[in-house]
This record gives sequence, C-alpha cells and structure tokens, in this order.
Amino acid sequence: MSNILDQHDNYSIQGNTITFQPTPPSTFVRSIIYIVTVVSSLIPILIVIGAVQSGNGFKFGHFIGIGLNGLIIYYLLRISLWNTFGKEQITIEEKEINYSADYGWFKDKIKTTETSKTEFAILPVGYEEDGLGVIVILSENKQIKLATKLPLDPLDKIATELNIIAKEKPNP
Repeated sequence: MSNILDQHDNYSIQGNTITFQPTPPSTFVRSIIYIVTVVSSLIPILIVIGAVQSGNGFKFGHFIGIGLNGLIIYYLLRISLWNTFGKEQITIEEKEINYSADYGWFKDKIKTTETSKTEFAILPVGYEEDGLGVIVILSENKQIKLATKLPLDPLDKIATELNIIAKEKPNP
C-alpha cells in the first residue's frame, strides 16, 4: 500500500491493515448523546424504585420495560461510543479479507470474505456537491459497506490500491 498516503486525518495504513476513523462530531453533540444515554438508563430504574416504594410492588411489566429499555440503551451506547472512539479496519491476508468495526469498549463480529473473489468499490453518499463516499467490499455472496465517509478522490486511490493488493495475494 505504498502508492497511497500512509497517514491521513481519517485513515491510516500499517502493513496489510487500513484503519478508517470517522471525523467525530463536536464535543457538544457528543455530550448531548451521552446525557440522553445516561438519562434513558436511569428512567426505568427510578420508575421501578418509585413503584416499589409506593407499595405497588415489582410487577412482570417492569421486567419487560427494563428489557426493552436495555435494547434502546445498547443502541444509544453504540452510537455514543462510535462517535467518540469508533474506527473500522480492513485487513488483507493471503486467503481472506477481514473487516471489523471497533467501538472502543467492544468490537463487532469480524466479517470475512475470500481474497480472490473480492472487489473494492466506491459508493457516493450524501449530496453530490459534498463529494463524499464510502468504500464497499463486494464479494460473490455479501456486500460490506463501511460507515466512514471520505472525499471521493482519496477513496478512489484507496479502492484502486486495495484491489491491486487483493489481486496480488497468492490464492492456493
């Protein structure tokens, strides 16, 4: 991957791994997201405590409410962590290409595809005048779309270089 820049604001390359890091939103926006996450997690706990203290007891509906709220909290936490620590990694190995999203505190499941049957493409996103796009990893049976938006010019160079590297890897 020596033909493209080894360091940029939103991506870096080390060996056979390219890491994309989205531009985080402002501190104000991130703090609002964290406040909403914390408040949303406290509300069901306070409701249950209030119900028990008022003599109504702990009902089965409280379990359902806490469970549904837990799913919402999980989603909000993922958004919060992605906007603070999020990064995506593509690793090209001999037989496979691995993609993972790292949220800082936890990682998504690694998605894998065969090197010989993979192509890197660009998908324009947003308004045309913004000139932004994302990399898409295409294979015979799956499509992996990265979340990090970058200007189309560097993306074109990155996708071209990744396609060259993927084709150069020996396929037994």
